[in-house]
Amino acid sequence: MASDRELGAVGRFVGVSLLVLSIVVPLGTRVWQELKGPPPLVFHCFEHGFVLTHGPDVRALPWSEVRVSAFRESPHTPHGGAAEPIEWVEVKDRDGEPLYSVAGEAAPRIATVAASDELPRAAHRLARGGMAVYGRFALSADDLFLDGRPLPWQEIRKVETGTHLVQVYRHQDADHSAHFSAPRHQTPYDGVVVTLAHTYIRPVADRPPGDQPTDLPCGDRAAAGGPGACLDGPPHGCPSE
Repeated sequence: MASDRELGAVGRFVGVSLLVLSIVVPLGTRVWQELKGPPPLVFHCFEHGFVLTHGPDVRALPWSEVRVSAFRESPHTPHGGAAEPIEWVEVKDRDGEPLYSVAGEAAPRIATVAASDELPRAAHRLARGGMAVYGRFALSADDLFLDGRPLPWQEIRKVETGTHLVQVYRHQDADHSAHFSAPRHQTPYDGVVVTLAHTYIRPVADRPPGDQPTDLPCGDRAAAGGPGACLDGPPHGCPSE
């Protein structure tokens, strides 16, 4: 049988070992967690909203409570060469605080799902006499507001998105340059803006007499039957076809 002295030595060894483990194990676990990094932020996209998970934290929001911006950015290249623009999407809350952003193939898919939810809601709002506001654009059934300044739909030729900008063109702009531009990353739901604009912009041929713009290209005004000097033809009227 072991003596009391031997048992005492073993007991002291076990006690010291347990004490060391009680200090080292939590410290090692914490260091491992720090080396591994924080838990990833995961975005779960659904038809009418999304769920964000960040470790044990879970947050669910409908699309109506956020603003979704889709845009393109050209990556920096080490030697200044041309690079293909990358699709991005950014989700912010109503106060403008970023919630999530991602680049690549998932970006346009998220933007499409969010816009599909926003479009009928915005169209219904305009049909009832309300307004839809997206960054520097505000839309009503009668006007497109650009930084708060109204521009009647009948004066607008088209609204379109480019690689980096949302651009508005008027019939009267002789040089065919954009009358107004806003960065896409500052324009939530830019696809909704363009789609609604196409709904409210009246084709030239559908305008009543006397409501024809006088500074149209020849082909457009010939179809409309309106007066005025040609921008891209002879100075004394459009040629007959």
